Formats: sequence, structure tokens, C-alpha cells
Amino acid sequence: ASATRMALCDDCPAGSYQDEGGQTSCEPCPLGSYCPEGAATPIYCPGGTVGASVGLRARSDCALGPKGHWCTAGRAVACNLGFYQPFLGVDNETACLKCPEHATTSNAGATSAEDCVCVTGFVVAPGGRACVCDAGYGIASINGEDRCNLCERGKFKSRRGNAKCNDCPLSDSTTAAPGAVSSAECVCMQGTYLATLHSASPAPAGGNASTAASLSCLPCGGMGEPEGVNCTRIGVTLE
Repeated sequence: ASATRMALCDDCPAGSYQDEGGQTSCEPCPLGSYCPEGAATPIYCPGGTVGASVGLRARSDCALGPKGHWCTAGRAVACNLGFYQPFLGVDNETACLKCPEHATTSNAGATSAEDCVCVTGFVVAPGGRACVCDAGYGIASINGEDRCNLCERGKFKSRRGNAKCNDCPLSDSTTAAPGAVSSAECVCMQGTYLATLHSASPAPAGGNASTAASLSCLPCGGMGEPEGVNCTRIGVTLE
């Protein structure tokens, strides 16, 4: 009788694995994993680390995850647009930090607050990172989204900041164009002219009467209108 000899199977070498019996070869350990000698299945690199190449042999071959990412199952996941992450070896998405209000990033995977830029229409506030509306622009919510809108005629805004535009101070006053940055740009509407009105206050006991002056836009064609006033344009003054 002849004896049957059974072949012995060898362990897969480190850096490879085999999850089926009776095979004559081993598979290379895939990305994101490492495979010690005799591995039946790949082992994911631990949280915060990545397996950046195939054939990793040991846990120590897993590298710290890159900045701008968080790592799970041996793979690096980029932080979303509008977020940044400045550390190596992060294992949770909550480590991605949100850019300041009204700011975002140009790409996913940002690594620093320096990568945050103001969204369209906003500018950087003086001396800081806050994103605000420029002078001549007021903040407004449109469909639930904040935007910087050019101040309409009759309004102005003199400083950078997330405030609304201010109305011109005088009744019947406006601005020659949208986007005014100063109340000095407010002028009387067409059909009115700027006049200085004086009002007297009664004298207090033992004192003298006082007179106060104020500006007002008066309608053309009324009593007291000076000669030569052209009321067919805005901004008419007594000069």
C-alpha cells in the first residue's frame, strides 16, 4: 500500500493575508490595514492613523493622519468646506473646526484658520478675522441667508460692520446714488430745497431768549422760497 502524504500549509507572510482555506497564495494587505504574519483578515489601522500603502506588516507601519482630516478605519477623511483642522492624528469629525460666521474655505481639508476667507460680499473687519459688510453695504437676510446689500437710495452706512443701512436724517431727503457711506451724501429730493429754519425759545426767568437752527427740506413753490432755486433736480440748496 502506498502512503498518502498531506502537504502542510504555510502562514501568510506579514503584509499579506488569506481568508479562504486551501489556497496556494496570499493576498497583499489592502490600503488602510496591516497584516501580521499568518493573518486571516486585514486589521484596520487604529483611529487617527492611516494605512497609506498596501502591504503594511504591523500596527507601527500605520502613520498619523494628516492635518485637515480625521481618520477612521485606516482612511483619512477631509474636513468639509468651511471647516479646518490643524492637528495630526485626529480620529473624530468633531475635531474639524468651523470657520467664523460668513466665512468658508476654498477647498475641503483646510489645515488652518488662515484658510478661512469671507464669502462673497463680505470683507474682513479691521484688526480681526470677522467677516462683515463694507461701508455702503447693509446686512440683510434673504431666504435665510445673510448677505451684504448695497445701501439703497435714501440710506447710508459709514462703517464696516454687520448693521443695516441708516435712513437719511431729514424728511424728504435722499442720496444721489446707492451705496452712500456718509450722511453728508444725503440731499433734498427733487421738488424740495434745503433751508435753515430758526426757532426761538422763550426766555427763562432772569435770562435771555435763545434761537435754535435746524435744517429741513422744504417743498418748492411755497412761501419763502428764494429766487433762482432750480427744483427740477435733487440736492437743491440755498447757495
